[in-house]
Amino acid sequence: MAKVIENPRQLILTHAREILSEKGYSQLTMRGVASACGIALGTIYNYFPNKDDLMVEMMSEYWKTFQSEVDLILGSAGSFSENLQGIYRSLEGFVGIFRAEWLKPELYQAEEVMGSSRGRKFQAIEMLAARLAKWLEVEGIRFKVMSSREAAAFVVMNFLAMIQTPLVDYTVLEEVILSLLEEEGHGSAN
Repeated sequence: MAKVIENPRQLILTHAREILSEKGYSQLTMRGVASACGIALGTIYNYFPNKDDLMVEMMSEYWKTFQSEVDLILGSAGSFSENLQGIYRSLEGFVGIFRAEWLKPELYQAEEVMGSSRGRKFQAIEMLAARLAKWLEVEGIRFKVMSSREAAAFVVMNFLAMIQTPLVDYTVLEEVILSLLEEEGHGSAN
């Protein structure tokens, strides 16, 4: 008689998260997850066709938490600088969990297929930029040389670049961003 597993998808995700946090991305294998779950390897593939899809599912759960943090930050009474730094620190924590997967250079290539796992990650970046752009518009924060959408994309991509390759201190990027603000009509930027 076949073994009945309650909520196998969640069981797989739970054990995959444990392996990822304890052993790292390189040690996360479909076979290892199956073994940790006490289920057949084929069962894993019924839910997740490959390691990328498993990673994206785990990232999606953490991403929802990150989005809630961003909403709290943008809804706070903090200054423009405090809110930017809050988003940066929160994104840094998220990326830290999934560093090996999230910071792959191919993530940023434009020819992504939107149904693929990389396409889903790129959509997440676009969603963060859109959320930030909306906040900039609502707050009346304007930039000299770019639209709110372009400014938000600039901020998000530079945040990711700094997290990937921390060649300069966060405060340097913040000063660059502040120098791009219009003098008048920038709402709560100061």
